[in-house]
Parts: sequence; C-alpha cells; structure tokens
Amino acid sequence: MGPMSVLGETNEKKIVRHIMKMQKFGFSPTRNEVRSIAFKLAEQLKLRHTFNKENEMAGLDWLHLFMSRNPELSIRKSEGISLARSRNMNKTNVLKYFDLLQDILVDNGLVNKPSNIYNMDESGLQLNNKPGYVVAAKGSKSVTNVTSGEKGETISVIACCNGEGTFLPPACVFKGKNEKPEYRDNMPPGSTIYMSVKSAYVTTDIFFLWLKDHFLPRKPDGPVLLILDGHSSHCSSVETLEFAETHGIILLCLPSHTTHYLQPLDRAFFKALKTYYSNACNSYMKMNPGRKISRLIFGKLLSDAWVLAATANNAISGFRATGIVPFNPHAIPDYAYLTTSEPGEAGLLQTSPERDDIPLPGTSNSTNDARNFSESQSSSSIVLETEPSANENVTPEKLLDAISPVPVIAQVEKVRKNSRNLAEILNSGSNIQTLKDKMQKKKEKEAKSSMKIQKENKDPKITGKKTKGLAIKGKSKLRSTVSSSDTESESSVELQLNDSDDDHNEDETCCVGCDEEYSKTKKPVDWIQCLKCERWFHEDCTKYGDLCDTRGKVKLRKV
Repeated sequence: MGPMSVLGETNEKKIVRHIMKMQKFGFSPTRNEVRSIAFKLAEQLKLRHTFNKENEMAGLDWLHLFMSRNPELSIRKSEGISLARSRNMNKTNVLKYFDLLQDILVDNGLVNKPSNIYNMDESGLQLNNKPGYVVAAKGSKSVTNVTSGEKGETISVIACCNGEGTFLPPACVFKGKNEKPEYRDNMPPGSTIYMSVKSAYVTTDIFFLWLKDHFLPRKPDGPVLLILDGHSSHCSSVETLEFAETHGIILLCLPSHTTHYLQPLDRAFFKALKTYYSNACNSYMKMNPGRKISRLIFGKLLSDAWVLAATANNAISGFRATGIVPFNPHAIPDYAYLTTSEPGEAGLLQTSPERDDIPLPGTSNSTNDARNFSESQSSSSIVLETEPSANENVTPEKLLDAISPVPVIAQVEKVRKNSRNLAEILNSGSNIQTLKDKMQKKKEKEAKSSMKIQKENKDPKITGKKTKGLAIKGKSKLRSTVSSSDTESESSVELQLNDSDDDHNEDETCCVGCDEEYSKTKKPVDWIQCLKCERWFHEDCTKYGDLCDTRGKVKLRKV
C-alpha cells in the first residue's frame, strides 16, 4: 500500500548489506551517516527525491520508514573498543590459547577438576555514588542528584573464583602507609587489606603477598591452574614465579587485549559487582544525607554488593561463557571477532563480494522480488566515465563503497617489545630463566651507570676552564670563565704564593674556602674555578667573583 520508497526496495536492501558489512569491521554508521548515504546514493543514481540538498541528507521521516521497512536493523548504543583489542581479538590467537589450555588440563589431570581451576583479576571501586536514571517531572530542564563528591577515591578489589563457583574472600588495596583497624569494619568475612604508598593499584609486592598469604592457604591439594591477565605485577617478579612453581600453582597468562571475552570474572562478575556497589552507595547517600562516603564505610558497602554478586551461578556462568569449564574452544561467539585487513590470516572473518541472489533475514526470494531487482538494476545502473575512452557500468554496491568506504583495521607487523600477544605459562622454566637474564642485564647496566656517576663526582674539573656543566644535585652547575686581562704578568705576586701553594697542597676536589669535598657538598650553589690557581670553590665562599679569596686579596692589593 502507498507509494514506492525513493530509493526502491532493492537499493534499500543494498544499504542494509553495506551497514552490516561496516558493523563487521567495527565501524557501524550513525543515523546521520545513514541519511547522508541515502542522499548521495540517490544523487549518484539520478533518482527523483525530496531530500534536503542544503544539508545533503535524507529526512528523519525517511529514516523512520527505512527502519520500519527493514526490521533486521535497529538503533543500538555501541560500545567502544580499542585498536589493540580489535587487532588481538582474532581466532588465531584464541585458538592457540585454547590449544595451550587443553595441553595444561590434560598434562596435569585437571580436565574433570573444576575446583582446581581459578581465575584472578582486580578492578577499581570509587568512594562515590553515580546517579543513574530517575523518575522526574516531564519537561524538567534540570534533574540533579546529590553525590558524595566530584570524584571519589579509588580502591582496588582483588577477586578470585574457581570453576565450581566458589569465591575467595576479597582483598582490597588502599592508598597510604598505615592501616587503621576501622578499615576492616563490616568487610566480608576473610577479607584482607593491603596498603600501598604510591597508589591503590596492585603492585608486584602486593600480588606476591596475596598469592602467599591469601591464595595458598585456600589452595586445594594437587596442581592448580590460576588464569590471569598479563599485567606487569603478575609476571615481572622472579620470586613470585618461582614461589608459584614450588607450590604447584600454574600461572596461565591470557593473550593481551582479549580478557573482555576470555576472562570469566570480566564476563560474569565485575559488572554485577559494580552495579550492586553503585546501588549500595546511592542507598547510603539517601539514608545518610549530609555524610560523605569514606574508607570507614567502604567495608559495609562492599559487603552488601559482594553477597549479591559473588554467587556460584555467576562464577559458573563466567567459566562456561569463556569455554574453560567445561572445555569448549567454540564458546567464543563469532561477533567477538572483528574483520581485519589481512586476508591470509587463519580464522579471521572475511568479507566476500555481496551476492544479490542471497536473501537477507526477513526477505523473500519470490519471482516478483527477482523481477523487481532486475528492473531496478537495469534502470538504476548508470555509466560513469573514468577515462575519456572507456565506459564502465557501476552498480549500486560499488557506489556505496565509494560513498561510504569501509574502514579496514590493518594488522601491525611490529608489536611492542614487552607485549604478550599470545597465551603462555608464566612460571615455566624457560620464562623464569628469560626473566632472570633480563634482571641480570638490568643490574649490570645500573652498576655501570653508578660507577660512571661516581667517577665524575670525584673530578669536578670535567672539561677544563671553558666548559660549563656537571650539575650539582641536578640543579646548580660548575662554571669557569676566561678573561683577557688574566694574561697580564704578575710574576712578583706569583713568587710569593708559590711556597704557600706547595705547602697547602690540598685535594683539588675540596673547596678552597670551606674545605668541603665536592662529592659531599650540601650547598645548593654553583662551583667556580679560580682563573689563576685553577682550584674550585663555592660561589658564596669568595667575594671576588671568579677569583678565590687568596688570589682576590692579592689582586686588590695590587690595585
């Protein structure tokens, strides 16, 4: 019923295919972009239309009718994904990870032991409430909600669970030096708190303490698999890796930038924990108006959220969705992988030339549709002159690719030096030896640098009179200047000072005025070399500029 659409049914289906192709590459178009594509396609096909030529976009009415005519499309809020995740989350890396996981499970007899397969990760919770959707008067220009502060302090929470659905008590990291007993009030039973001076992030020392004092006492008998990400705090300490190997803990590092699909806690726990924690914070602010959310109340808020989020069902769902328990390499859905520009890479989704004879979901392949397609194809195809002597038939698909090119993510051949693109066993013998070699090279480099600095500190005369340099405590500099008047003869004065200079015979690294050694100096002032005796002194240890007190007094007597 009603008039035909401006572009026609066939051309609209081609736009639908183009939108789906862009989605596979991670560049789904916005509503305005779809309107712009429709306008440019109508212009290229020289179709009669009523679109806005000033804005070069189709109208909102057309977009609404276009969406109703093509129910396979919908308006969705997209989630951002980094370039690193889009490149590394491919079937090649994932299949290699599952091959390594299968070897570990078989070699250590963990195939039917979900209680010995753990996942550990950390996330941050803020001491602040975030207002969400609320019910308010219709037409209100401003709807506000009171928060505890502009930005709350972040506290890291370390969570760990196994394939049976059992959670370990949480471990929290606070920024600071001294722990107050009040911090542990109303915390979940068995919880522990670590203090970090620099920040609330998990460090190498904190991870080692967690592994030794928190995880090991709750470890079941036999070998245990602990799956974690490649954060530097997990894999940069030889002591931690050797400790895990000694106590039968296999540390399996996930491929980099793939944890959003391969880590159980990310798939089924942390989102629920943050949602319940946010609800607890909002409830606290309403029940206690005028009070701020502080560390003293954090234990109660975490307990309320932990009881609801740390359930066996969430843990089991996370391990099932990631294909770990039960083991299922095909558990990762196809939409998790974005299409990349390297066609030869195994397992990547590839785009093939679109075939118009393949019906889309919700469309029919009837005779009338085929006739409509052929008529539209013959009427809408136009001839574009790419060269003066050659004509080429251009189809709507080629026009769409020219109007709205599909951005393709190129694979990076060179990876970052310390990146862990593939899964690996962190506490394997080869990995520990490699880490030891790196630490040894680092120590040797630091030792050479330290010896060089000490050698420079012993000789303040680095490059002679005309050189300005050698920082003292990184701030002040030694300087020496040369004056043309210094070439005048002062033979009589020199003869009088020769004997005193020989008797004095001081170390050249000491100040002439105060006898302080250069390597032990505490004055934040410049060192100056005397233009006559070539000794060094503090700038405030003389009254005669670039001459020491002895030479300055002699020169003053001459004048």
